[in-house]
Amino acid sequence: MTPSPKPVIGQAIDGLELDADLAVLLADAPITRITLPYGDPAWLLSRYSDIQAVTNDSRFTRAALGVTVDPPRVTPTFIVPPDAVQRKDLPRSAMMRESIGKGINHRRMRAYSEVVQQVVEAAIDDLVRHGRPGDLIETVSSRVPLTVMGRLMDIPRPVLDDIRRWTTALFSMEPERHEETAAAKKGLFGYLAELLQERRAHPGGDMASRLIAAPGGLTDGEIITALGQLLAIGIAPTNALLGDILYAMLTRPGQVERFRSDPAGIPRFIEETARYTQVLVGFGPALVALEDVHFDGVTIAAGESVVYSYASGNRDPAVFERPAEFDDSRTGTKHLMFGAGQHACVGQHFSRLVFETVLTTLVTRLPGIELAVPEKEIRWDSRTIWRFPETLPAHW
Repeated sequence: MTPSPKPVIGQAIDGLELDADLAVLLADAPITRITLPYGDPAWLLSRYSDIQAVTNDSRFTRAALGVTVDPPRVTPTFIVPPDAVQRKDLPRSAMMRESIGKGINHRRMRAYSEVVQQVVEAAIDDLVRHGRPGDLIETVSSRVPLTVMGRLMDIPRPVLDDIRRWTTALFSMEPERHEETAAAKKGLFGYLAELLQERRAHPGGDMASRLIAAPGGLTDGEIITALGQLLAIGIAPTNALLGDILYAMLTRPGQVERFRSDPAGIPRFIEETARYTQVLVGFGPALVALEDVHFDGVTIAAGESVVYSYASGNRDPAVFERPAEFDDSRTGTKHLMFGAGQHACVGQHFSRLVFETVLTTLVTRLPGIELAVPEKEIRWDSRTIWRFPETLPAHW
């Protein structure tokens, strides 16, 4: 018999720490039934090994989401379109991921490093021009990733402002913004449909044109959602994690000076912040069991949904020594911030390049940068599914 779901999981909290409820479940009930604010109840997997297993298990599907299953989620609206790679199974998902990933793989992103540097330099110019204190969220983390992608895809600046607004509404957890979310979804994907036709008629050398022209048999709907993945769905977590990384840097005494004396430590710091923080409130798109599946004595029945917490897996003591401690000297086991298995993030090379460029440039140009307010006065976003500081005032 399926046990009754536990209380609702997926409430917004402040700071970088793991949600206290998730920490308890990881320790005491790593496979358990939960209820999210919207959609069907689900099984929650918290352990690193279980997450690795389920994300590579062909007995689970995402094709049923929004069809036979009301997706468990923290947003009033299920925002993932039917043609998105997040709702595809193998082999289709692999083909789509390959097509999307070609434009933002490690080799390609290193070729774009000059563009990233130019955008970051311009953002810091704006920060300095506006004077002290300056807000690193408004000027840097909420703008740099989308501006870089807009440059790579040759998207006009006014459209980027629309995309930023649409993206915020798409990921809203506020039920009173339901109509705004629906309008944002329509606006974003309507624009992307127009972009598809425009670049098909007048192709250029930009990333969008290459994706549209790439062989591989993607449908128009799949191309549109792939463009959305690059411009909006994948940019939002990059914005949020960049804000968390900047917060982590400014709240650890002496960290800026350590970066200046040892720039090689910047990538390690980024990876540890990615492991340590819970950037997502709730979970990504669920999986649905195609048959009865047994996990460590628990039976997940056919048709039941499964969600998994990458943040919990990143705090698994069976995998990480002293998992609750922030330690940027860690080496070894790969964290789960960028996903696992066939659901690993195709944009992780883009994100890492942006993060490294921002931190390296900031500490070089503004070596005295520091928080302009006490840490306890930092306010955290509570409106969307992403956890990041709403503002990050800084002196330099």
